[in-house]
Amino acid sequence: MIINLIRGELYKLLRDRGTKLSLIIAVIVAVLMTLIYKYQGNLGGDPNLNMTGIQEFKALSGQFMFQNLIFSILAAEFIAKDFEKNTINRTFTYGYSRRSVIVSKLIAYFIAVIAIMAIYTLLPTIIISILNGFGEYEKFSIIRILIISIFCGIATASITGMIAILSKNIVITIVSSVGLYIINEILDFTVKFISDILPFNIGQLAISSLQWQIMIIAIISAITTIIITYFIASYKVERRNIK
Repeated sequence: MIINLIRGELYKLLRDRGTKLSLIIAVIVAVLMTLIYKYQGNLGGDPNLNMTGIQEFKALSGQFMFQNLIFSILAAEFIAKDFEKNTINRTFTYGYSRRSVIVSKLIAYFIAVIAIMAIYTLLPTIIISILNGFGEYEKFSIIRILIISIFCGIATASITGMIAILSKNIVITIVSSVGLYIINEILDFTVKFISDILPFNIGQLAISSLQWQIMIIAIISAITTIIITYFIASYKVERRNIK
């Protein structure tokens, strides 16, 4: 039953305006980031300043807060709009459990998030690698970066997804990405130890350092965030009145 729900949500996702818009924005931003990094290298006049593909890959993989701006558009159109316009009630009335509906929607949402992250990081990496070479790297370092970026990227997106479900409002969902950034900056100055273990912060540190201890903390932080946001969203939906 859950498989059919996931298929249905993926079909809706492919037709969704927010998905197309998010992917287009991801491509545009990826090209802009490539031009910026290339321009910075040329501006210095020193060939050593030109980033290699692996350096570009590491730099972009850790930009979770910036990626979340794109995630928020997807969450607004794919999740919040369903609640705002009450179209999700149709799925509830088909006999599916509310928890199954939320799980299937979030799985489809996370698949789109991974696609956005792939475009955002891989497109500039490929272009820079063609121009400047990929650079020296350890075989397992790329795997570690991918694992951390997927876990922490999904964790960051899960916060936005939860806000979309709680607010049931497109505008609030989009603005929440900016709000999350501001809150993170405030926490960084007030209770830094909390800010440091948030998935988008510890994930960025783990990617830049690739230290096993930090990587483990990042993955634990990401999994914890995903679980907490899911249960909060599920609790809200379980108590939602169907009209």
